[in-house]
Amino acid sequence: MLSLEIFAFPVLDTNGQVAKIIKTQIDITTRKQIELKLKNKAAELEEMNAALTVLLKRRELDKDEIEQNIFANYKILLSPIIQNLKSTLTQEDQREIIKILELRSKNILSPVFKKFIR
Repeated sequence: MLSLEIFAFPVLDTNGQVAKIIKTQIDITTRKQIELKLKNKAAELEEMNAALTVLLKRRELDKDEIEQNIFANYKILLSPIIQNLKSTLTQEDQREIIKILELRSKNILSPVFKKFIR
């Protein structure tokens, strides 16, 4: 489809009357095609951005769920065992090993602990 941009300029005579009109036209077909392509590409990019936003949100939710599971597993499975060992072991070297185990477990899980213990 041909697209033209047309300009008309009046030429006045000595009495101020329109004596002639100068008309020019410019073929802007290529420019219009490029503008349409850019508009379509912008729409595609907006759709991709929306999809990526949804994926990132889902990733955050999955990450939060995993962290909650790790924290819950520590509290339910590991912490009671450590507490039980701390209360039942009597030798100092055994108690020291349990303290080290507890400290290292908390260090490993510290990013999760910071989020859930406030």
